[in-house]
Amino acid sequence: MYKVFADSRIHLVPEEIWEDYMHVHVGLGDWEKILNKYKISFVVLSKEDNKRIIEFIGENSGWEKVYEDEVGTIIVKK
Repeated sequence: MYKVFADSRIHLVPEEIWEDYMHVHVGLGDWEKILNKYKISFVVLSKEDNKRIIEFIGENSGWEKVYEDEVGTIIVKK
């Protein structure tokens, strides 16, 4: 079973987690530390909504893109 880090129902997510999610979403310097904090080992991202995240995680040598199509991509932690 996989736990969901965040979804669009903001009212269900505690403020601290939502702030962490937003830091990752915009690529602040602590994004990898935040993903480690929640033990996130892979991300499933929409190309339309997550272009920036796909760029900075994809450029990090600790992560590897394992799937991509016209809609999205999956990147896993090495």
